[in-house]
Amino acid sequence: MTKPFNFPFDREQYLEKLGTLDDADIKVGLAALALSSRPSNPIAYYLDHLGKVTKDILNLYEELIASSAKDTEETDEFVGLINSPKNPIECQLKAIQTILFDHYSYSGDLDDYDDIKNADLCAVIDRRKGMPITLSILCIHIAKELGWEISGIAVPGHFICRLEVNGERVLFDPFSGGKKIETPALRKLVKR
Repeated sequence: MTKPFNFPFDREQYLEKLGTLDDADIKVGLAALALSSRPSNPIAYYLDHLGKVTKDILNLYEELIASSAKDTEETDEFVGLINSPKNPIECQLKAIQTILFDHYSYSGDLDDYDDIKNADLCAVIDRRKGMPITLSILCIHIAKELGWEISGIAVPGHFICRLEVNGERVLFDPFSGGKKIETPALRKLVKR
């Protein structure tokens, strides 16, 4: 995990600096915060929130990994039947799903999808709902802060994320609560 954000955040300076950075050095969450139209709270509130969510996801991930390792050492055939993930990529996805979407209640805005607030990261954080791209920005920012391999994937009319660990990949949909997307569902999404 990278160092916590602990210096003053000047939105205009950050936006000017973005043009000089390599793509790999851009922190997409900070860029989205800098582009936010009018934060209803001080920008430090949003930075703190991102830090807290990131820390919570890391803590759960570490618990899941420890539990998974313990389960594989047990000989009892019933151990691990509580839907505990068994490998790192499943643990990453489970931590994102549980913390971001269950605990913090982020969701896709099905009622008013075209509301401009769904594209403004500060408003999304305030309201805990947004459109696919802003919810994906949250996932991408957090995962990258944790050093995880994640990328965003534009699908016609939608946006999803892909986690990768040791060559294993999993697609998930932040707009649908982080739901894992299997190949048939991806085909339907593309056709839709």
